[in-house]
Amino acid sequence: MAAAERSDSAPADRIATTSILWNAEGFQQRRSTVVQVPSYSEVQTLHQTVAEQVARVLELDSFLAQQQSWDAGIQGIILVIGSTNNLNSFIAQEVDQLAPDASSRVELTFTRGVTRAALDTHSVILTSGFDAGGVGYLGCSNRGFHHRIPLVGVGGSGLTTWPGDTKSSAQGELKRLQPDHTHYVLLDGRLDDLAIRKFRFDLVNALKPQQNSMLPQVAFVLNGTQEELKEVLLCVHGGIPVVIISGTGGIADQIARRLKTPDINETGTEIDALVLEVVQKGAKALEVIELRDIEGAVIRDLVKVLFSGA
Repeated sequence: MAAAERSDSAPADRIATTSILWNAEGFQQRRSTVVQVPSYSEVQTLHQTVAEQVARVLELDSFLAQQQSWDAGIQGIILVIGSTNNLNSFIAQEVDQLAPDASSRVELTFTRGVTRAALDTHSVILTSGFDAGGVGYLGCSNRGFHHRIPLVGVGGSGLTTWPGDTKSSAQGELKRLQPDHTHYVLLDGRLDDLAIRKFRFDLVNALKPQQNSMLPQVAFVLNGTQEELKEVLLCVHGGIPVVIISGTGGIADQIARRLKTPDINETGTEIDALVLEVVQKGAKALEVIELRDIEGAVIRDLVKVLFSGA
């Protein structure tokens, strides 16, 4: 990492900005901006004012101006939920039940869908930043677009690793940052997973320009775990439309199945109860697309329709 340049106007402690140099020994070197949110004694101090400071430090409007020659600022926010290796495992295990080109269709979800829509609508994409699952596919797609889309990973510094990272493996299993994100926000490693996900939503609200409080938003779910289901629930409570890519396994398929029987209140496990809550509270905001039906510009056109009506 390069030496950190610090901001002195953070509302709690100072927020550090630095960068990661990718492919340091190769010919195609590039840097990603990193915003490091300092440690806090209590989770509740990670409130909206801190997110607003982080949003300013990210300077995403300037990024859009430089990379897309767009001077009108962010026009939309897209969230991608699903960043574990379960997606690839599911496709490998269920290959006989899925479309024979399931992996290619996941790629299409991003190359001609989410990433293309973000470019066309001048939107920012927020993820966990991990190099796995749908987020891994998304990063590769952004590479194909020469990193012109602001792709922001929000995670815990104690959970992740990257080139030049000096953390010891004794801290437990560390997840690699996906190298094709343009920005990362790394929170104090002592925060739990749910606190980090909640901060991601604080950042969604902070990215809205004051003159446009109705900035359109949408979330995409591929596969996903119980922890990521809690993030879907945050979307539902926040009024964010959620697009479920069915046929990718995990919570995406569980939600899609439950949508067919929303009035049955039987819940056997905690995850069953959470799925039911998502379906009952967010029925009008949930859209299901079968992976086998994804081709061409289906996802891109859906985003444009959702954003044009916001």
